[in-house]
Amino acid sequence: MARHAARLRRYRVLVVALACVVPIWWIQPAAAEDTLRALAFTPRQGTVLPLDAPFTDTSGQTRPLGAFLGHGATIISMGYYACPNMCELERTDLLDALARGGLKTPGDYTLLVVSIDPAETRFTARQALAEDLARFPTPGAGQGWHFVTGTPAGILRLSRAVGFHARYDEKLHQYLHPMGLVFVTPAGIVSGYVLGVGYQPGDVRQALAH
Repeated sequence: MARHAARLRRYRVLVVALACVVPIWWIQPAAAEDTLRALAFTPRQGTVLPLDAPFTDTSGQTRPLGAFLGHGATIISMGYYACPNMCELERTDLLDALARGGLKTPGDYTLLVVSIDPAETRFTARQALAEDLARFPTPGAGQGWHFVTGTPAGILRLSRAVGFHARYDEKLHQYLHPMGLVFVTPAGIVSGYVLGVGYQPGDVRQALAH
């Protein structure tokens, strides 16, 4: 029974990871186990980010990754702006948790949303930012929120550093990837993770404090 419960928990994590792109009923249990191992986050606390990797913000300015980090903790959300399913939900859950927790930007946190699709542009990022601000008007977002795009090399370097695994499915024309947040120190060191979706203010606040 315990083994079955553990397997069910792992399957539920996988469903969260794949729900960004695939209807749940498409996933067979055996395939689910294989995909879980391939696409789950690999936590890498203590790893230094590639701070020199170039990323482009919504104004079109390309800067090194380190320039987007705040003086306090930074929350990194990796997905893509054209995701038809759960990437927007992940950001909604996060922004709701930040608002309910009374956390302010840029004083309490910096938000860095990174597209994993190198074909996306600053215009796509700008639209996503505008939509999120319309739903969650946030004083200080002009300084504390960064929605960026990157080159294939830059995205790959960041993904490897934080243990983020993604795969583009040619049949679905969408990305398979896990859901979760990465927390980073001002020096660009990975300090923690909050995985899945359905974030709670206490969990986010605790991760920011580490």
